Amino acid sequence: MSNDELDEALHGKRIVQLEDMEGDMKSEHVALAKLGKIIEAYIPIRAEPGQGPIVGVVEFYKARARRILPPYYAAVAVSLALLYVAIGAKTGTHWDVSVAVTPISLLAHLLMIHQVFGMSDINHVFWSIGVEWWIYILFPAILILARRWPMVLVASGALLVTYPISYLLSSRTPYGGATVHFIGIFALGMLAAVWKDKLADLRLH
Repeated sequence: MSNDELDEALHGKRIVQLEDMEGDMKSEHVALAKLGKIIEAYIPIRAEPGQGPIVGVVEFYKARARRILPPYYAAVAVSLALLYVAIGAKTGTHWDVSVAVTPISLLAHLLMIHQVFGMSDINHVFWSIGVEWWIYILFPAILILARRWPMVLVASGALLVTYPISYLLSSRTPYGGATVHFIGIFALGMLAAVWKDKLADLRLH
């Protein structure tokens, strides 16, 4: 497998399976295989000397940042411009939550932690981008757990841990917007992808 193919995998343009790896690249140090498009990227963390750079967690983060951050920051800029010149007046509707922009909330949006504090200004739908970004941050950790234990245990554990935390944050703190339970939902999606591939293998046999 060439470095160009690995780069395509990191950018979500190619689904790479464990069977596609060659030589020492096919080792215990590879990410969970056969998760399909839910992963969007394959994360090997080992390469032969002289075969190019190691492609691992850092490269995965860089690839995700290149794909998510530029359009996100562009959308923030466009939303701010529209608020300033056209749609910044309160209307008595739900839109009003996006109007009152403050320097603190702008900084929180730039750091992608706005959803933790329930900041809905600039553009209310941006909360989901912040959640997605932090799931990507934690994604390699989920893969590490999935290498050590069955995916069903990892997904179940993620749900059992994150839902109570999310409930406590929502009911007893102002940080319910963190929506920690989405991590558990994401792990459940990974489990569904694993089962899908296993069912496909059974049909082939």
